[in-house]
Amino acid sequence: MKEVLKVESEEKALATLDTIRESKGMTLAELGRKAFPDDAAPHMRMRALRVPKNGKTQRLRLGDFRALCLALEEDPIRVLIKAWESC
Repeated sequence: MKEVLKVESEEKALATLDTIRESKGMTLAELGRKAFPDDAAPHMRMRALRVPKNGKTQRLRLGDFRALCLALEEDPIRVLIKAWESC
């Protein structure tokens, strides 16, 4: 798979998670604390997924995606299906 397609898939998954988060009335900071409770600064991890550093945002890792889905009480597979349906 070309790198561009991988990044696009990650962006669509993140956008789908944002839609779900907003529908549940949860802020990014709240989601970060719930998904990454052991991190010293979970809000920074959330920020890194959105704000470019040196022209690039942090890639969405599979473990982080799963943690975000579980924090939203969503099935990761269903979230991916929703993301890919929007393509």
